[in-house]
Amino acid sequence: MLFKFNKSILEQFKARDRLIGVMQNTAILMFLINRKNAPNAGIYMTQQYCRLIDHPKLLALDDVAHWPQWQSPDQIIQKFINVLSI
Repeated sequence: MLFKFNKSILEQFKARDRLIGVMQNTAILMFLINRKNAPNAGIYMTQQYCRLIDHPKLLALDDVAHWPQWQSPDQIIQKFINVLSI
């Protein structure tokens, strides 16, 4: 069982590195919406994203739980408009 667990962790690291490489080399506009106080990502995810991605576009929300597009739609729409320069 421990062998399977360790193998799974190694596979996750390989997938993570591959995904980060794609994100760093894409020509597609990326935009991260994150919650500052999320228990499993939060501010740590925002900091990592800024560290790994050149010229990151993101929105870090306060006081939003699991559904930011429902809990803070005006803020999200306004940020999209600003990012896309519409």
